[in-house]
Amino acid sequence: MTQGGKDPGHGPELWRLLGQLLETLNGQRTELLAGRRPESLHDFRVALRRTRALLGAFGHLLPTAEGAHLRKEFRWLGAQTGPARDLEVFQLRLAADLTDLAAATRSDLQPLLELLDARHRAADFQLQQVLESRRCQQLLDHWQTFLAAEPPAGAAAVPDRESAKELASRRIRKLYVRSLRQGKGLDVGSPAEAFHRLRITCKKLRYLLESLRPIPPRKPFEKLIQTLKGLQEVLGADHDCAFQAAALEELARNLPAGQATVATLLATGRLLERLERRRLATRELFLVRFALHTGVKNRSRIERLFPDKPSSSHRVPR
Repeated sequence: MTQGGKDPGHGPELWRLLGQLLETLNGQRTELLAGRRPESLHDFRVALRRTRALLGAFGHLLPTAEGAHLRKEFRWLGAQTGPARDLEVFQLRLAADLTDLAAATRSDLQPLLELLDARHRAADFQLQQVLESRRCQQLLDHWQTFLAAEPPAGAAAVPDRESAKELASRRIRKLYVRSLRQGKGLDVGSPAEAFHRLRITCKKLRYLLESLRPIPPRKPFEKLIQTLKGLQEVLGADHDCAFQAAALEELARNLPAGQATVATLLATGRLLERLERRRLATRELFLVRFALHTGVKNRSRIERLFPDKPSSSHRVPR
């Protein structure tokens, strides 16, 4: 049950899906404010992305002003919770890397690690402030009240998951075609910003597909998600490498006077070299995963699962 007493298992399919996601948001927010399990921030952000993916696909079923307001506020919440998650992933990755380094190198890096830990604590504090804020509480309360009310006529006309999938077909084709366009021509030397744009598109597509997956599962649908997940994993790894390299360089520049020793800067350089090797390997793997994403089998799945309408401007290119 959600906080307002509405059972997300009843009502139109779209309302049921959004109600379940709201339940997750409220539950993980409570965990985070209580000190959080390690995975709570990740789970909160996944539920947030899926909510935004559904609003992107079905927002036209809501009153215009309401849909615009909700998309803006959920986008704000996503942006506010991102820095803490990036630093969390960075610290986990760095802890794994440090086990492969000599004890002397780990000692040389100690000033930088202490500064990184301070940044992470500050980001966690900022996260707590956001989650406790009046703006966050008002957003979730308003969303709860909206979902507990009688659905708009358009949403009420989506009684089951198959209906939701059919209605979202145009959005899914649009995102898939956009991903083909954005990824075309990318190679190991392409700028990080280009990979990031493709990553955002693939995330929107994946979370929308996962929200609408058939029950029971259908093999073509699951293969489509599996292929997309593989591509998104390497795009996420590329994003992490870019963020972590920039963060290391920024931390090294801002070490307190007397701590930016030659030994510490040389050890930081070795970490940056390791990140660059990882980034290049990730981009080589991207070429393989993107070829699967754009291949004949995957295009055929999109065409069969989300058939094109003659008037559509988002036909899947052959």
